[in-house]
Amino acid sequence: MLKWIQPVVRDRSQNELSLFTANLSSELFSLPAGPVSFATGFEYRKYKGSYQPDPLTVIGHYNGVPSQPTSACRSSPIPRSARNWT
Repeated sequence: MLKWIQPVVRDRSQNELSLFTANLSSELFSLPAGPVSFATGFEYRKYKGSYQPDPLTVIGHYNGVPSQPTSACRSSPIPRSARNWT
């Protein structure tokens, strides 16, 4: 009876982040007012995640709200560029 009133529920979830970053900056040349610099960079991110609910959660018997398994993957390249005239 106690197992029905308060069951042991095991949901599994996983999140993963992969990241790559590269930056390049340099002083190009000097002018009478100061140096002219250049900077650029690139960043790549990949997000992955999944959720696997307990069978009792899937059918809605645990908390009254059914929940389905989900998973997703998203990647985004992020180019960056900056100019600085000092």
